[in-house]
Amino acid sequence: NALDVLAGNRTRYGLLRRWGSLGYMVAVVVCGQLGQRYSILSPLAASGAVLFVAGLIAWSWGRRADAGCYQSPMVRSDLPAAGLWWREIRSSWSEVLNLPGMPALFLAGVLGWMASSTYQIFFTIHADALGMSEGLIGVALGLAVMSEIVLLSLSRQLLTRWGARTLLAVGLSAAALRWSLYAVLTNPYVVLVLQTLHGFTFGALQVGAVTYLHAQAPPE
Repeated sequence: NALDVLAGNRTRYGLLRRWGSLGYMVAVVVCGQLGQRYSILSPLAASGAVLFVAGLIAWSWGRRADAGCYQSPMVRSDLPAAGLWWREIRSSWSEVLNLPGMPALFLAGVLGWMASSTYQIFFTIHADALGMSEGLIGVALGLAVMSEIVLLSLSRQLLTRWGARTLLAVGLSAAALRWSLYAVLTNPYVVLVLQTLHGFTFGALQVGAVTYLHAQAPPE
């Protein structure tokens, strides 16, 4: 996984994750402009082309990994037989849930992403109802991811100063504030400003959860 590639340096996870956020930010802005100027098929075609290129890159990287250029220390050669896979999964989950803080972490994650899913599904519909154009909606999504990239870039310093649990608490608190304000505010440009909280509601949660989980889990 990503932390294996980083040689177990947990504080560098956000620096790696920000590249995915950067790609998403470029995509939403470009696709918003394409949809506004041409048709809904143009961003779909562009997305398909980018995914095809990404698949080629992943395939090429996978071939180099198979050749021995990189071998994750988490790869196991003693996978269970087909009839034992469920027992293996149940045993693994039991071990994970017995780790300190894991039940609370999973509960917070489930509740946090349940709330966040409404944003992921309905934000563009809500923004359209507020009178935002397709291009402005793309800018709003891009602005959200820009704030996410800023937080991910600073994640190493934040983890060193605050720790993973504090980042989780800050992210969940920011999410409660953000979703509540979306429900009552109707000015499109105020909504744009609220998008800057995305750095906390996604970036802080992502980095905090991954870092805390990796710190608590045993090496095996």
